[in-house]
Amino acid sequence: MHKGKKAILTLAAAILVTSQVQAIPAAATANKAPAISTAEYAISPMWVDADQVFPGIFSSGKKITATLNIRAKKNTTALSGTLYLEENNGGRWRTVTSWTFDGTGKFRENYMYSGKSGATYRTKVVATVGTDSISKYSTEITI
Repeated sequence: MHKGKKAILTLAAAILVTSQVQAIPAAATANKAPAISTAEYAISPMWVDADQVFPGIFSSGKKITATLNIRAKKNTTALSGTLYLEENNGGRWRTVTSWTFDGTGKFRENYMYSGKSGATYRTKVVATVGTDSISKYSTEITI
């Protein structure tokens, strides 16, 4: 076979093959999720030793009740820290009072404070529960 005929046949075959390939619309491929390796996105527990850490705040009139509820995963786990009562002063939070705590296994306590009308408050707990270092805020209240 001559070189010219061979080239023409090869070109014709290539055109025939490529004309049979159907294009996939962009919309059909745009929504596919990328392949994710589970090793890269492993879900791990938030805390190793703590089960629950809940700072709270309630008010009745000017009387503020700051609450703290902490539970370790084991009854023998040591826990300690400070519960802060913070007041919003011109967009900046400042500590107005604080209470320290320690124990094992679980801790639940209510603390009282007399606030100012129109002021906004929240509680912040900074705790160590076994090997966990935890900092967490309550919701805000305005009295």
